[in-house]
Amino acid sequence: MTRASDDRPHIERRMLRERRFPATLVPILANLKVVPRPSSYCVVKLPAGAKAPASAGDARRLSVAWADQPQSFILPETEWNSMREEFGDAEVEKGFRILWLSVVPDGHEGSFMAVVTGMLADALVNARPSWSPGQFELIVKGSDLKQTRDALDLIVSRAKGRLRGA
Repeated sequence: MTRASDDRPHIERRMLRERRFPATLVPILANLKVVPRPSSYCVVKLPAGAKAPASAGDARRLSVAWADQPQSFILPETEWNSMREEFGDAEVEKGFRILWLSVVPDGHEGSFMAVVTGMLADALVNARPSWSPGQFELIVKGSDLKQTRDALDLIVSRAKGRLRGA
């Protein structure tokens, strides 16, 4: 295990494969702001065929709901504590954090998330993207939060370098 001060060089070495940013994304990535949401979240996975309780209507779905497939939701851990009985045999994994990505991708949503998640994968960061119009988020384990932030900082730094022509 590395000390906290050593994390960034290790991330840079793992991101050996320099991904080429599409030219349209360079200014977007250079101006990326990352804002961690203050709460801890949990992922709740219902068994295949299980019906979601009415209280799940306020939770965010993480997967498309097919009748014979499991459904996953993400909710603040504080809400889970009051809803757990309604979810019956659901599997629960706690300790997730959500990072809000402050960007205006101008119609390049798919490219933006592909580049960001691809570079995070190169850095061995496991992050699940989530987006809706104007809202981009990454869901990460709380234990991976610092490594994720360091990798995102590196992405921003590389994009700023491209803007400067470095």
